[in-house]
Formats: sequence, C-alpha cells, structure tokens
Amino acid sequence: MPFHLPSLNALRAFEATARNGSVSRAARELNVSAGAISRHIALLESDFGCQLLRREARGMTLTEHGDAYFKVISQAFESIDQGSRHLRSGTHSTPRLSIVLYSAITTEWLAPRIRRFHALHPSIELHLSAKMQTGNFDTDAVDMVVTAGEPHRSDVHSDLLFQPRYIPVCAPKLTDDNTTPRDLRNQNLLYSTREAHIWNAWFRFADGDSIDLRGGWKLDSLSLTYQAARSGAGIALGELFYNIDEIVTGRLVTPVPIVVEDGPPFFLSCRRSRKDEAGIASFRKWILDQAQETSQAVNAWIAGLPRAPRTTTRDRSQND
Repeated sequence: MPFHLPSLNALRAFEATARNGSVSRAARELNVSAGAISRHIALLESDFGCQLLRREARGMTLTEHGDAYFKVISQAFESIDQGSRHLRSGTHSTPRLSIVLYSAITTEWLAPRIRRFHALHPSIELHLSAKMQTGNFDTDAVDMVVTAGEPHRSDVHSDLLFQPRYIPVCAPKLTDDNTTPRDLRNQNLLYSTREAHIWNAWFRFADGDSIDLRGGWKLDSLSLTYQAARSGAGIALGELFYNIDEIVTGRLVTPVPIVVEDGPPFFLSCRRSRKDEAGIASFRKWILDQAQETSQAVNAWIAGLPRAPRTTTRDRSQND
C-alpha cells in the first residue's frame, strides 16, 4: 500500500528541535535557518491539527502529542541509520569506528594499549580523536565517546570506565621517604587549569588548608603536566588510572601517600541502538576489560599503602 508520509525535511526539523530543545540548535545541526525550522514545524502541526511543541523560557518542550510522535520518529530515524550503517559496512572491506576521547585518556592510558586491540581485531580500523571536550552524537560523525559523567540520555548506552583518584607524583630524584604535605608547599607544583581545584582539595584534606598555586607552573593540558613531572621539573597531581603503570615500575614516585577522589566517573558511551553492532561490541568489551584490569591494579596498589585516606569533593564535568 502507498505510504502517507509528511515531508522528510519537516520530520527532520521536528526531530532535531525536539531532541535539542531549541529551534536555533536544530537549525545549526541541519545547516538551515531558524525560520525554516519553524515553518516546517508549523506545517506539521497544521497537517496534524494539533500542537507538537511549545515555546517556554528555557526552550522548546514537547506537548503530549509531540512526545508520542517524537518517540516514533526517533525510533524510525535510528532504524534507518542502523540499516544504512550495516549496508555501508558490507560494502567496505575494513569496518571503521570513530571514537572521541579526552586528550589525557588518549595519550596517557589508551595509546600504550591500543596495539593489543589491533592484535585481537586487525580487521577493525579505529579513528581516535583526542579533544578537550566531549564528543556529540547529535552533531559529530562519531560512533563512541568518552564522557566525564553519565550522559543520562534514553537513546545512549553508557559503560563505567573509572572513578578519578589523585595523588602527587614526581620523578624519583625530587623526593625522599620523609616528605610531608607541608614540604610539598615549597616544591614547584605542576598543574593545568582543571587541576587547580583538585590540588586545593588534596591540600585541604592532607594538610588542612588550600594552596596558592601562583608560584607553580601552569601548563595547557594534563598530559603536559605529566611530561614535566617525568622530566623532574616539579610535582604533578597524578590521576592513578593514568599513572599506575609508571608508579609500579618506579618511573614516577608518590612523595606523600594520600589519595583524593574528585569529580564524576568516566563513561564510554554509544547509541543504544548500536551497542551490539560487531565493531562497537568488540571495542566495548576490549576497553572495559582493559579498564577493569587498570582499576584492579590501582586498588591493589592503594591497599598496600601504609595509610590510604580518601575523600570525595564535588563533581566536576570539565576535562582535558
């Protein structure tokens, strides 16, 4: 039988506006004017004889009719997207995955391990993009992303990677067995912008007061602070998930064995409709196994400390 469908452009305009909660964001995503988006939605509402979206102070919200229709349209678009991806994967000899991660987790943790994935799955081509911000499923051509904090979207599936835990780290020549938190105040402290509040949390917990970091070295990224610490330039605040291998081997040492938890846990996310696709499922299983192995090493090392107090400060969603 023939299908009686509204304009595809109108459906795309409605879906993008409902998902983004904003006409302007939908317009940017679809690369059209806000006026065009509004006209498409008005045509749909006229065709159906009911209101689908209402404008409120914080943006566009769905009416009861709009919410029911949005769920149907979203599922239909996801089915089309999934079918198209399956067809494309069948026409390419090499499956490809595009993954957006924060720069630090890419350079400090994933890069040294990625050859293991290629050894297990040589037919899967990975495109890793290290960024200072979270990837966006709605605007980026991306298959998976790493986020600080769980996305909390019904169309996104998320797996826990790790909870950040911090401890001062430095080259062995910069410390001895009698170093105290007070001693660290006289050292050259290394930090990136996002670490300033974590250094303060660490000092408040370890020494009872915050720290003035203006005398230290401010660097552009977390990876740069670790590079400077390895070279002996000063003391960095190490994320144990990233640094545990170097700590165990002695390339980095921990002058004061006090661990502070800070910020939200990190998650690996993909669209829920795609989580069982062969390439995505293979990478998910592999990276979660690697993360579990690293977390177990961190837990074992902390358990062996002479004292291992920990505290949690308020969540932060920024990363680098």
